[in-house]
Amino acid sequence: MAFRSPSHGHLLVAVLAFALAMPAHSVAHAEATGARKVYEVPQGFWLRPTDKRKKLYGPSTPAANWAIAQWGTLSDLPAFNNGATADSDHSATINPDGSYNLKVDTMAQPCQTTYPSGRRLVKETDIFASPNNARTAKGFPSASVNDQEPLSRISKILHRIRVRPQLVAFDSGPCQVSQAVFITAVVLMNPKAKQVLYYQLRLLTVTHETAPHAVAPPPGWFFTGQNIQQRQGYGQYGYGDNVASFGQEPAPQGQWTTFDVDLYPRLIQLIAEGAKYGMAQDLSDWMLTGTYHGIAAMGDIRASAQWDGFSLRVD
Repeated sequence: MAFRSPSHGHLLVAVLAFALAMPAHSVAHAEATGARKVYEVPQGFWLRPTDKRKKLYGPSTPAANWAIAQWGTLSDLPAFNNGATADSDHSATINPDGSYNLKVDTMAQPCQTTYPSGRRLVKETDIFASPNNARTAKGFPSASVNDQEPLSRISKILHRIRVRPQLVAFDSGPCQVSQAVFITAVVLMNPKAKQVLYYQLRLLTVTHETAPHAVAPPPGWFFTGQNIQQRQGYGQYGYGDNVASFGQEPAPQGQWTTFDVDLYPRLIQLIAEGAKYGMAQDLSDWMLTGTYHGIAAMGDIRASAQWDGFSLRVD
């Protein structure tokens, strides 16, 4: 699922499995003294159309400062009505307590599709929540507070998210690749080098072969300088990681799990690793410019989860 825009993050099945040595990461606390907020929490959601050239639409409230991104769907979700929106492929519901449910259903979709790059790959359908900023939602309420700070000026990226996976169901005759991935992610941009890094942390992965149990695909690069789905995807890098890299277990289905981690050491390690693929190495040119979380689905699958507790801070 790489990250096309702030939702650029396709978690592709054809991952290049370059496993990295796992450093000793400590669990961080987002309330750390001096930590600076990167994005505000959601005050409501707009809808991001499948056609990226079009504007956001159908907000849940006029004060909405986040958006729901829908990728790989056959049609756009209808406008929010009483805090909910749904079609045959996706749904999003905002709960009275401020949490929100995201669901994806790929049962009626093909197993593969031909992307703008001309490559025929596994069909991926995603639903993600991401904060608005001036780059991705110009003229709309923004959740951005501090998303232009160079990595050279910070030493921690403290991220917290709560998730309760609710449903993972497969067709009786699934596609060769059928899996649901519950992820949270951050996006780093390097305007000088015209490069972007999509880092996706897999909170739970379930495949048809392993259901209902979790599986941990090898951490690895899915873009190494080019987005293989896009016609002109040069300068894009993507890495899929597991919570085991932070000494944590995948989120169990039906239960709330809070993930509270410092992403900075891992990201610095990956930038260094990316040098062999042409990734720029000057940390003063890299900035934390985006984040998203939700579900990526491939094959014949229904999956849903409840989300809450977002926090992203730097120190």
